[in-house]
Amino acid sequence: MGSPEALHPDRPPTELGALRPGWRERLGLHRVLAPAGSLPQPAWRLDPHAPVRASELAVAVERISLDAVSFRRLWTDAGGGERAFSRDLLALVRARGKAHNPDTDSGGTLLGRVAELGEGAAVERGLVTGDPVVVLASTSAVPLALERVVAVHPDGADVEVEGRAVVYAALPIARVPPDLDPRLVVAAADVAGAPGLVHDLLPDGGVAVVIGASGNAGLLACAAARDRGARVVGIDREVGPLVTTGVAEPVQADAQDAVAVLEALEAAGVPGADVVAHVATAPDCEAAAVAAVAAEGTIVLFSLATSFQRCVNVADVFGKRPRMLIATALRRHHADLAFDLLRRFPALREELGRRLSTTPRHD
Repeated sequence: MGSPEALHPDRPPTELGALRPGWRERLGLHRVLAPAGSLPQPAWRLDPHAPVRASELAVAVERISLDAVSFRRLWTDAGGGERAFSRDLLALVRARGKAHNPDTDSGGTLLGRVAELGEGAAVERGLVTGDPVVVLASTSAVPLALERVVAVHPDGADVEVEGRAVVYAALPIARVPPDLDPRLVVAAADVAGAPGLVHDLLPDGGVAVVIGASGNAGLLACAAARDRGARVVGIDREVGPLVTTGVAEPVQADAQDAVAVLEALEAAGVPGADVVAHVATAPDCEAAAVAAVAAEGTIVLFSLATSFQRCVNVADVFGKRPRMLIATALRRHHADLAFDLLRRFPALREELGRRLSTTPRHD
């Protein structure tokens, strides 16, 4: 996107400079209520109600795609019912001013439409009121107020809501492509870091293994590896989605059992992988990831259930020297890559759409 000067050549430079927030405002420190001086993500409570500043925009929120680990924790704690889950989610957001699960220290990704634009935000973002957008930062850092939960889709960890979020200057945001279902966009954006990093790291024609391959992140990571011409092996206890989408060779195994994974890979004739993507939402899958990687390959750690200490210790036991990288949600063009994978893999698009269309569960 062009600079403010390029977008507004007739406006005096001094006036344009006044639109740029200082670093405190850019990072959203003015939205932190407690503890004072904290950054928004680790803060206990944010303020989503103060007027929108020139550097900010407000979003009328329609959907939140929670990370799978957090959703499962909230769903289980609520007893597996939509009404109880909705009550607990609303209470959590009301207490914290954001969707930030303290048990998992995580949130999700939200989608909606631009409801209000500060002048500086309009210049910097190139958006207008009414644009459909997805916020690419975790909701654990986004000031948020929810009025109600409309529906809950457990298979997709997706929640339809009515609410309002404030996006300060540092938070990345993307316009929703007009050719894609917005529900798919937010689901893909939520996990786009995994396929983005896999796509960047894989050599053409290499070997990729995805641990927890049947989840949203796993399927997109498989598709990204397939896009690089790699041999792609997906490991999961449930491999039906791998069969229907065709994005990977299915290997049925319990990723919490490294020996079973090694035996399954041996039976499939799979050598040590150039890249292993650990996207399983269950704990204790680190040994399986190390078992599957080549001696000096790369492990992409995307799952929030990962124990990094265990990763290091297990690698020592295997006598391997893999590179281990945390798949942050933000990579150059990562959202565009995820959206393009949805376009080019119709069966993948249909599978994710099915999950988001699952009839909501009720008490």
